[in-house]
Amino acid sequence: MQHVLITGGAGFIGSSLAEQLVKEDYQVTVIDNFDPFYDKEIKQRNLSNLLGRSNFIFKELDICNLDLLREGLDGTYDVIVHVAAKAGVHASIKT
Repeated sequence: MQHVLITGGAGFIGSSLAEQLVKEDYQVTVIDNFDPFYDKEIKQRNLSNLLGRSNFIFKELDICNLDLLREGLDGTYDVIVHVAAKAGVHASIKT
């Protein structure tokens, strides 16, 4: 079974991809930092159909924190899909 890592996977695009991959029997790990630009409850709802599935793992991690990312991602991944992004032009310029 191939293992796919999706960064920013609690957003609409990432969670939709995760749902499809889980249905196709891939092992899927999603990471997201729940950036406050979007309501956390929306992102949690995006993941609600996936939680509890044997081939799905969610980890709340920030891709900008390399040390915690290395600690939190202890698996081997065949594919990495990077859809994590800082939403909003103004917010991305300020950081």
